[in-house]
Amino acid sequence: MIFPTAMMEMSFRRSSLLAMILLTAASALLAVTLGCGRREVLGKVTGRVTLEGEPVKQGYVIFRNDTKGVHMMAEMDASGNYEVSMAGGYGLPLGEYRVYLSPPVAEIPFGPAQAPPQPSEVAKFPEKFLQPETSGLKLIVAKGDNRFDIDMLAE
Repeated sequence: MIFPTAMMEMSFRRSSLLAMILLTAASALLAVTLGCGRREVLGKVTGRVTLEGEPVKQGYVIFRNDTKGVHMMAEMDASGNYEVSMAGGYGLPLGEYRVYLSPPVAEIPFGPAQAPPQPSEVAKFPEKFLQPETSGLKLIVAKGDNRFDIDMLAE
């Protein structure tokens, strides 16, 4: 025979267990709704790279912000256009960036040694644009759209 106090105790335990389950579910729902962390605001960055007015068909635009620890590359398409994308979305965290360029990486086939790859015409970027200290290119990324076109002039 179950005594009334034992029944009340079992009922109280069930209520407590149900309350804990509901509280846990509500907390999980709140975390998913609000997000687990604060996302950094990104400014969309796009542009076009040209060499003496002609589109650069291959290569990379590199954005560097040492204060924030951000170093991102954007690949140029056949028209010289690029768009920066990160894991958190399109663009870069707001702030000032030093910008420089990199020619395309030479494709070296795996396997037995063959003739070395021939240098590409597009790989002939003016030297000054290959280092952040000498390129003279800076971008201040603001909230919204940031267009950053680069026209390299031969040295």
